[in-house]
Amino acid sequence: MLDKKYYNLNELDTLFQISIADINYAVEKKDLGLVFHRKATKYLIGSLSNRKFVSIGSATYEGLIKLDKKTSLEVIKQKSTTVDRALLLQMENIKDWSGNYPFNCELPSSRLNAWAPKEPQILDGDKILAFPYPKEKQNPFKSTTESSVSVTEETNDSNKQPDRLKEKSKQQADFILDFPKIELELKDACILSSKLIELFPSKVSVS
Repeated sequence: MLDKKYYNLNELDTLFQISIADINYAVEKKDLGLVFHRKATKYLIGSLSNRKFVSIGSATYEGLIKLDKKTSLEVIKQKSTTVDRALLLQMENIKDWSGNYPFNCELPSSRLNAWAPKEPQILDGDKILAFPYPKEKQNPFKSTTESSVSVTEETNDSNKQPDRLKEKSKQQADFILDFPKIELELKDACILSSKLIELFPSKVSVS
């Protein structure tokens, strides 16, 4: 067996004669996803339903996250990237689980479509989708619209209410969720040992 569960890309050429070009090919042709070790961070955790994110709870997680093919290629090409989501690979590292909806923001929002609380045991292998825990803040667009309504009312000679602006203000959410980004650099990218064995059997010794 290999000594570690995962290896940094910078180690691969020295240890196994696996170049960055080899990794790029494996990502592009064999759907290899780069992984990164992340310090303890709070996430909303769930899955996609009809391409929309449904969270089943929030938790703190420290461990490996995985990128999809497109984003992995982007990291290799540009040396760095930012993402708004990732897959969690080590379910045993999930802590402080809560299924309670923690926000005032009404759903669906721009990123969070629904909240369907469940126990984390239902999470399936490497399909644990997570978004960094968002900050909730008052909707600045609603404040702007309400200010416009007030100014219009004060300047309207006929004293008619600006119905269109008021209706627009009502349609705006009082609160919004501001999701932070995950910043990643190529120098921190890793490959799982299991993937090295699978994709480069002639170069990786498991004896």
